[in-house]
Amino acid sequence: MLPCLTSQEIELFGLAMPTQGVLAFAGAVLGHAAFVRVALRRGRLGRAQAELAGIVGLLAAIAGGHLLAVLQQPHMDGAVWAHVIRFQASLGALGGGALALTILGRRWRRSVAALLDTGALAFAWGWPLVRLGCALVHDHMGRSSNGPLAVAFAGGGRYDLGVLEWLASLPLLVATVWLARRDPPAGVLAAAFGLAFTAARLPLELLRVDDLSSLANRGSLLNITALCIVVAVAMNLLARGSVVR
Repeated sequence: MLPCLTSQEIELFGLAMPTQGVLAFAGAVLGHAAFVRVALRRGRLGRAQAELAGIVGLLAAIAGGHLLAVLQQPHMDGAVWAHVIRFQASLGALGGGALALTILGRRWRRSVAALLDTGALAFAWGWPLVRLGCALVHDHMGRSSNGPLAVAFAGGGRYDLGVLEWLASLPLLVATVWLARRDPPAGVLAAAFGLAFTAARLPLELLRVDDLSSLANRGSLLNITALCIVVAVAMNLLARGSVVR
């Protein structure tokens, strides 16, 4: 099993700061920087538009991730509301950012497929840091297991979905950067990223609960629906001819 590595706080400049918040902020900064750099290098946007699109896409990703995470909660009592600001869902973040870039691309009369490519690369860079925070605070617990990818908690082995998604995000980042450097036709990078992300994310839904018959709970059902939308968008990018130079 994997060792149980935990870090609730990081000391920075003499201040104890929450690990998850620090890493989420670092991931957001890295993702934004990657977006702006790619947008400028490939000449799709000017400096002002690149910065604006990066910020709007980031804020939309945060809003989308927060909204989906809140919708997944089976009930919202006082204890849940006390921590509601921390809720984030990767699929909601992916969808929120993609929607914002689509709207901006149409408004600015820019290639939506090209903007989605840039957003996919930015997401690939930032998300490992965000999920590392989840992996270190263990806030996405899954089924009990003694398998090699389970975490050796004090109370027994259990899958940690944050750890698993963080592990999956690393090869996904490498593959996305590799493909981006080969300058594929517009839309290919976003489509490939969406399909790869879905392939990595879907198995986690099977590990969310101990009883697989309960798979159709609110959280899993919403996530599976979101994954289907990601696949549909990816296939649409490929089918509509946006991948033709």
